[in-house]
Amino acid sequence: MQSIASDFHPELRRKDLMTTLISLLSHDQPPEVQDEAAFGLANLAKDFANKTAIRNAGGIKALVHLLDSADPDVKKMSGHALAVMLEDFASRTEIRYVHGLAPLLELLASEYQEVQEHALNSLIRAAEDPGNRVEIREINGVRRIIDFLTQDVPELHYLALMCLANCLEDVTTSKSIFEMGGLSALVKLLGAEDVRTKRNAALTLSKAARIERNQILIRDAGALPALLSNLAHSDVLTASNAALALAELGKSETNQLELGKLGAPEALIKNVSHDDVEVPRQCAAALASLCLNEIIRAEMVKANIVHSLMMVLSRSDPKLQSAAAMALGRLLQDSEGRFALTREPPGSGLQRIIELIASKDHAVCKSAAYALSTAALNDVSAKFWLCDELTAANLITDGFYDIGSAGTHPTLPRSFPLLQELKDAPLDKRREILLLDSTTDPYLAGLVSLVSSEGPLHARTPRQQIRQIASVVAQVLGGPAHDVSNLQAQSYKFKITELKLKLGSNVVPLGSVAQGTFYHRALLFKYVCDKVGLAPVTLVRGDYGRAWNVVDVSRQTLAPPRVATPAASAAPSTPSKLEKPAKSARTRENADKTSKDKDKDREKDKEKDGAGGGGSGGANAAGGMAGSGTPSTATAQGPQVTQPTTLVPIVIPEPVADEAPLSEEKTIVDLMFVPGRLMLIGSPEADQYQRLT
Repeated sequence: MQSIASDFHPELRRKDLMTTLISLLSHDQPPEVQDEAAFGLANLAKDFANKTAIRNAGGIKALVHLLDSADPDVKKMSGHALAVMLEDFASRTEIRYVHGLAPLLELLASEYQEVQEHALNSLIRAAEDPGNRVEIREINGVRRIIDFLTQDVPELHYLALMCLANCLEDVTTSKSIFEMGGLSALVKLLGAEDVRTKRNAALTLSKAARIERNQILIRDAGALPALLSNLAHSDVLTASNAALALAELGKSETNQLELGKLGAPEALIKNVSHDDVEVPRQCAAALASLCLNEIIRAEMVKANIVHSLMMVLSRSDPKLQSAAAMALGRLLQDSEGRFALTREPPGSGLQRIIELIASKDHAVCKSAAYALSTAALNDVSAKFWLCDELTAANLITDGFYDIGSAGTHPTLPRSFPLLQELKDAPLDKRREILLLDSTTDPYLAGLVSLVSSEGPLHARTPRQQIRQIASVVAQVLGGPAHDVSNLQAQSYKFKITELKLKLGSNVVPLGSVAQGTFYHRALLFKYVCDKVGLAPVTLVRGDYGRAWNVVDVSRQTLAPPRVATPAASAAPSTPSKLEKPAKSARTRENADKTSKDKDKDREKDKEKDGAGGGGSGGANAAGGMAGSGTPSTATAQGPQVTQPTTLVPIVIPEPVADEAPLSEEKTIVDLMFVPGRLMLIGSPEADQYQRLT
């Protein structure tokens, strides 16, 4: 019967035709008839509709029964027909149900290569089914395939390798391949003369290298030099599969150092400009694995690989862009890598990474976002725009500005603008840009100076320090929100709009904001804590204007103030009697009387001016602006003292004794409702604080 093309005549789809051919496969038929019938079914099975009909008519079971025939031609043609049938997913399940895998494995011992070839083709397709992979392992089929690799049939080794690669998708098989002698056989075949064997040996090793233990065993077997040699092979798949294996093996720290000594980074970077895109894809992935090692990263930066990866990002293939962006992101973890990025020409460097965030490919967006987040480690403003989170290590310093979230809305900026560009932009209806810079914002400087001064926060427990700073932040930005139902009114926006119009700019100094909501308060809290050295504090941006701070109470320490303070002249410690005689009883009595008179005068002045009353929800809650001059600041108990300029009068509360120990140490700080309240992450009150309900 002649071979039939895919364009089938309707008569060749007749069910009775296939039923007749299947009946001719029975053992009572002569071998010549069985051979021709199997050949006919193999040709009919090239049509997928016929595959279903043959399977439903019991054709797979009939073909499996012929695999133990004494006639080699019958075995060959039955194996060929099964290989064609197993292109169909349902047939792969069917062959396991009719116990056809064991007979196929038996054919590997045949003395005829054609029989072995068709058996291997059938096993390759069968092993694409997870259930069949388990079955092959349980009937000792994997060991038989590995043993076949040692036989003197080099023309078929590439097929056996493909079959083994499919079997290694089973984790249990991958874990036991070393004990079966598979790794040494695979490494040996990396140097085979047949290019198909070379490429499939590397592919199979890449599957085995997914198991961490195998990564070291493969290296010990001598695979690394052989794979690096195959990187330079003229065959595209040989080079790309070698890089694929190196990408998996490079996840081991020991292998990373070994590959660095062998010159792997240089060999890989040469291939990222290969004409066939599959080679650069895998080479970039291998570079990303090597970049996990700090020593290798430093060497790669010196070799100008940052520039090479930036050139790769200019290519249009999404998979290549994703792998290169991941490698670049890891290189930018270190300051040397970030500095190398700044030497890129205009339109490249950071700008190119930002452009990739707008890619329609999810993997490219994710890798580019990671690269930008590491590149922005020295630009906290850009990192907060991109990641919506600043960790305790990301200290907010003067000059920080918040333009909102990078988001996904088409009207949002696709690149991070410079502060001067934002200042020069005309007024718009978008959210204000918040600037934190105590060198140009006197109200913010006054607040930092107040909190940093000796007294209010020093000699307090961590939780007391948090509560006091939270109270100060709430007072400055409008006091507690007593009516939760009115949060959606967002009346603070009218105050912000008035301030933008008054300043004639979209950039608003945070110290000038008299009434703020979640994101204003969380940002100011993080800034103040970073300034005075209360750490660690995390800032997280949520949805719909929500933001919050996470503090680790167990690790809170108050470092010396970060703000500049006037240098005090040196003075001796406790004076001796000769230096400063003790006052007499009459002198002390007169001094006490004078002090009391001064206190009474201050109280009268305070009542007259109306500036000393109330708690945190007084004039602040109304968003009142302070007049010119230096306002006074009161403590909850005690006389007024002159303090640095702040937007509104501030009352620093007396410390309250800590409550019972928290069940967890990481908590969210309430800055809106009960300033200073600590809410455990995951608790109902924390969930309500983080999300609109």
